[in-house]
Amino acid sequence: MKVNVGNTHLTDTIKVSLTTSYDENAKELLSDKHLLAHILVCVVEEFEGWEIEEIIPCIDGEPMIGRVLVDSTPCISGSNTEDIVINEGKITYDIRFNVIIPLEDKNTILSIKLLIDVEMQAKSTGLGYSLLNRATYSASRMVSSQNNKEFINPNFDDLKKVYSIWICANPRAKYRNTILKYYLKEDVLFGRVKPSNIKSLLNIVMINLDGNGNYPNDEEEKPTLVGLLNTIFTSPLNSDEKIKRLEDIYNIPKTEKIREGVVKMCNLSTMIEENSELRGRIKSLYYDSGWSLEKIASTVNRSEEYVKEILAIQERE
Repeated sequence: MKVNVGNTHLTDTIKVSLTTSYDENAKELLSDKHLLAHILVCVVEEFEGWEIEEIIPCIDGEPMIGRVLVDSTPCISGSNTEDIVINEGKITYDIRFNVIIPLEDKNTILSIKLLIDVEMQAKSTGLGYSLLNRATYSASRMVSSQNNKEFINPNFDDLKKVYSIWICANPRAKYRNTILKYYLKEDVLFGRVKPSNIKSLLNIVMINLDGNGNYPNDEEEKPTLVGLLNTIFTSPLNSDEKIKRLEDIYNIPKTEKIREGVVKMCNLSTMIEENSELRGRIKSLYYDSGWSLEKIASTVNRSEEYVKEILAIQERE
């Protein structure tokens, strides 16, 4: 008997189902306006010094989670939002929305419009490409797709500023618990002129979380955005502890959406961990201990077919 080990339909289905459920719930939770406002105040320069309650009304539209085509309707679009342009393929966004910032003038009321994309990225390495390049592409498309929507050629001064914000749950060690910004700036390569502070239309922000599941225990004196997101996505706290910290330290209201979202994510995290541990145990009992399929199935309280699928056993003459 020869044994080939690899992914099978069952193991792939289990893994994809749990991971997809976790990702979808994470995106739904992140689309909460209070959470979005906490992100915006820390990484969008136009909101520097603002109060959270002042930012929330600037978020244009209500959260809409699901496969929603980007159209002229102002909204916060959920996962798998599609922006389709002939010859440019298809790009999907996790959370896409606009903000409208009012500016009072003596004679009229003006406003600034920003286009925002928030991405939840569980994996930052081993992708086969640079995550920054992917973020650059996404941000560039947010700029180029404004033609005939936000401006009409050649009125390029009507282009709106874009922010592509990436929350990286498992960054490289040196980037843990950091926030990095990438944008266009003016450098003088020749001549005697002082570089101008230009308005960069294209802005990318990488919010790098802890990645090791460390407890964010030093946030009481000075709460941070990284600490807030670590509490939700990487800390080993249970759902009640997370909800209490969100309310007490970060002033996130305990709404039904927040409560249900945190509870679901904690449950899914446990299921993913338990599923991974079970697969590891089955393989260890088979390869290291030499147990029979029948004995393993009885021990882990699963069918022999399930054990075979996990081991991806194929008998050949």
